[in-house]
Amino acid sequence: MFQFMPFIVEKLLVPCISPFMHLFFKLEIIGSTNLKPYRGKAFILAGNHTSWLDVPTLLSATLKHHDLTFMVAEAVFSYPLIGKIVAFGNTLPIAKNKELSTLKTLVKRLTEGIPVVIFPEGKLSETGALGVFHQGMGFLQRKTQVAILPFAISGGFQAWAYNERFPTWFKKMVLTFGEPITYEMGRSDEDTVSLVRQQVVTLKQLGDAIVVAMPASEQMLT
Repeated sequence: MFQFMPFIVEKLLVPCISPFMHLFFKLEIIGSTNLKPYRGKAFILAGNHTSWLDVPTLLSATLKHHDLTFMVAEAVFSYPLIGKIVAFGNTLPIAKNKELSTLKTLVKRLTEGIPVVIFPEGKLSETGALGVFHQGMGFLQRKTQVAILPFAISGGFQAWAYNERFPTWFKKMVLTFGEPITYEMGRSDEDTVSLVRQQVVTLKQLGDAIVVAMPASEQMLT
């Protein structure tokens, strides 16, 4: 079966991602026009890490126009089926205690014109709340001078939290993109990360309000 995995991923799974997310998680995408000026260019897509659905959520909005690189924990590649699927995607394995090596690889990809996705919290949220952002994102922008496009996912934790074996179907999810944060000479890595986090907080509040406003009867099929 695994010899057919490239065909299965490219021809069967990938085209179904967006319809799947819209049908089973009522995904709403806001601000996707902010991505258009960066079509065919390198940029950093950075936002909160809410659930096991984050990657398909982002792919639903970017797949047609952006060939993104996702960072994935090295251990995931050893999972029986998911590991095989992930291996044939645009993924970069992250090993513990090798952060500097990972950053250098990301710098290389960005300088080659390949956009990358960063979850600055470094791990899935355990509560659904936004965590601390690490400084690597600031380093990447300083070294490559590419724009950072903030995003926020709302409803993901409720749809499939990190400690749940299966998702909760038909939960409302919202993906919101913010204004790009361009490179500014002399700005510290810490200030860059702070600017991104402020936008993500605002975007998440917007998405959360939409999720909360949706009647429960519309979030679950009977």
